[in-house]
Amino acid sequence: MDAARAVTRRHRQTSAFRATGLRLWAHCGSSGRFEVSVCVGTDALVPVCAGDEEGRPVFTLGQKSSGDVPVLQYSTDSGIGRITRAVLGQRLALLETHVVVTAHLASVLRSMSIDGRGIAWLPLTLIEEDLASGRLVRASPDGSFDIPTEIRLYRSTVPAGKAGEAFWSAVLAHGSI
Repeated sequence: MDAARAVTRRHRQTSAFRATGLRLWAHCGSSGRFEVSVCVGTDALVPVCAGDEEGRPVFTLGQKSSGDVPVLQYSTDSGIGRITRAVLGQRLALLETHVVVTAHLASVLRSMSIDGRGIAWLPLTLIEEDLASGRLVRASPDGSFDIPTEIRLYRSTVPAGKAGEAFWSAVLAHGSI
């Protein structure tokens, strides 16, 4: 009887998901339990730095430079740091770069970039105003070092309690948090 209810509940959730157009993913999580996730937004990690007097990047990726390019890096514990290392991997190692600062938070790396200390990969949603005002400029004008990302909400297939289930249902029904 419980299995039949679970299948019916999953079917309702899947139907609600289809109605919103959200993409739903299922996978085995680190706990070994089956998990489900839904994409609730997108962003991009964009390499940026301070600009010179003419608004050009002080440091540029992908072109020959007169020396090492300073990189402002996320710590190994940072989720964004894991993403940048996984996606860029050896690509940065092939360029003339060196790490000058390591931090856990994007806001710290943003401040260091504005101060002209190097290139940082920052969420576009965080730096849109900085780009528009010229406080920051893209360090890879062709976008070849941009990292598209998805913002995902994860949950276990184990019932989450009344409030948790209500929240998940609302996300599926409205297409966002």
